[in-house]
Amino acid sequence: SSGWVSHLVQQLALAMWLDPAVTKQLEVAAATYTARREALCAELGKQGITVQAATGLNVWIPIGDEATAVGSLLGNGWLVAPGSRFRIGSPPGIRVTTATLPTDLASECAAAVAQACRVAMSLRSGPRA
Repeated sequence: SSGWVSHLVQQLALAMWLDPAVTKQLEVAAATYTARREALCAELGKQGITVQAATGLNVWIPIGDEATAVGSLLGNGWLVAPGSRFRIGSPPGIRVTTATLPTDLASECAAAVAQACRVAMSLRSGPRA
């Protein structure tokens, strides 16, 4: 039933925590995820987009018009999430998951995000005479 964890599952979890091979695999995964996140943040910085993403698998990019940015990125082959599902009091933004983003694609992704930001800003400011 809910709330009950079998002894078998508990023993398995303990065995994994104590297994040096599992520990090494977790360290490799953590280093890989950190490198991917940091690569995207650095490339975004080169595009003039400052973000704070010290930990985790996601990068939050503030942007006024989430739907336009998400649509622009999707149109260019990048799938990101609108921030509305992940925020309570934060201003609008998009959430980019870096878990599967190879570091050699960080520059391309950042350029697409910068373009999406420009599109969102131009639509937000309205048509020009």
